[in-house]
Amino acid sequence: MMRDEDAVKVHVVNADDMKAVATEEVEPEHFITATFVLQGIGTDNADENEQYYIDILKLDPRRKSASIMSLDNTIVICHSAAQAISQANQITGAPAPDGALLAQGGTLSVTGTGPLWAVATVPGNSRVSVVSNRRGS
Repeated sequence: MMRDEDAVKVHVVNADDMKAVATEEVEPEHFITATFVLQGIGTDNADENEQYYIDILKLDPRRKSASIMSLDNTIVICHSAAQAISQANQITGAPAPDGALLAQGGTLSVTGTGPLWAVATVPGNSRVSVVSNRRGS
């Protein structure tokens, strides 16, 4: 630790001209947008290729935050593929979902880098829009 008597004393004659401005490092960031279509569940003649759940946010160490919007119908947000395929999420309307319900027209904002899945709760298509804020350029 420096003692006061070891400091070099300076007299600045033009202090008003220096106009020191504090600077702050800013990490570059950018947005990524996407819309997904979840195909309906609970139909008697369900196609094996129906996509009633989808990974809307993949694991992304550069993601800072994201917003998820349910445009057409209520959906279920899940933390894993195993949770997304839960029997509780395959019943039309998902009366007791295994995950978090996101109502039609609702928005969920999340912070972090982990993955999330969206699950349809009704027959027919359900659109889900996602906006992610990522570090880097």
